[in-house]
Parts: sequence; C-alpha cells; structure tokens
Amino acid sequence: VTPHKNLKNLYTLLKEALEDPTSGVVAYKDETITGELINPTTWDEIRTQIINVQQIQRTDEYGNIIEIQNVESEMNSAEVQRCQIKEEWYFDKHRSEMLVRIIAICPIRVVEKDGELVPQRLFWVPYDETLRKILINAPFFNRSNSAARLSYDDVFMKRIFDSYIIKEENVFDRSINEYAKDVDALRESERIKQSIIDFEQNLWEY
Repeated sequence: VTPHKNLKNLYTLLKEALEDPTSGVVAYKDETITGELINPTTWDEIRTQIINVQQIQRTDEYGNIIEIQNVESEMNSAEVQRCQIKEEWYFDKHRSEMLVRIIAICPIRVVEKDGELVPQRLFWVPYDETLRKILINAPFFNRSNSAARLSYDDVFMKRIFDSYIIKEENVFDRSINEYAKDVDALRESERIKQSIIDFEQNLWEY
C-alpha cells in the first residue's frame, strides 16, 4: 500500500505512468457493451471516478451547525484489490503448444455499497511494449524466494497469480455470471479452463 524505496503496487505504477505525458501509456474507458479498447481517457477523467467526498461540519459553542464543508480526497490504493485481465489463447503450430497473449489489464476497485462489496472497473491499459518497459523495471517482492528477483512483467508473463475465468468470447457477448450463478458459475469457469487444456492434449496421440 505504501511505496517503499523502489517497491510500489501495480495501481501506483499505472497511476504514475498515466500522470506522466512522456510515458506513452494510454488508458481506455471501460466499454461494458463492446468490451473493446476504443475510447481513450485521460488521468483527469479517471480521477473524477476515484475522488472520495467527505462532509465536515463546523459548529458553534452551542453545538449549532454553522458551516458544512466538502473535503475531497483521492482514493487509497488499498481499495484496488484485484485486476481483470483480457487475454487471447492460441495454438502455435511452430512450437506445437498453446500460448497466451495478454491484451490488456484493468485495475478493480472494491467499494462498499449497501453493505456489500462491489467491484468497480477503473480503466483498461493495453499490455503492449510501452507498458512492459515500465513493468520490467518495476521490482515485485517475491514472498516465496527473496533471492529470485521478479518484476511485474515476470508476474504477468510467467502467470504468477491466482485467477478464474469470468468470460469467454461468445456470439451473445455474455459474461459467465449472466447465465450461471454461484456454484454453477464456478463450474462453468472450470469447464472453459479444462476445454483449453483438452484442446492441446487432443492434438497428440500416444
């Protein structure tokens, strides 16, 4: 949560890259309908989504309210607790194996609404060479082995993270939670993952 020396969390890295006009990193609005990266956005526009407004009351000596002030503060990076990744799985005929290409990443803010924790997608950033240059130079703390140095690019390219599938490309452009709920949604996610594994295995004969 708090940057220490050259260690920063992913959201802070993305924020600093978007604030720096020379970085070349471009963010896109979350297109919930098309899911495509078509509308670029600026950090000033993003900032309007993550501003927390708190009302502070000033009272007189008798306890009467004499003034109400709105104090704005930017969202704490601790509220970004997960990430959504859009990727493409494909079969490489030259290597004869299934490979994956990360297309874009989206930090997810978890906010409390009506007593429930609700995920909120903030923005999408293409996982291109421009972003990779920043992530390659950003160290990631390896809890398993401090001697093995990792970067944030290593985390994504080597897939050192836990995840589950929430959507597969389909003709109706539906997410899993639109046609399956609770345990059924988890089973559907596992079914899609298993179909990728089976596709590669079925290419070989023993």
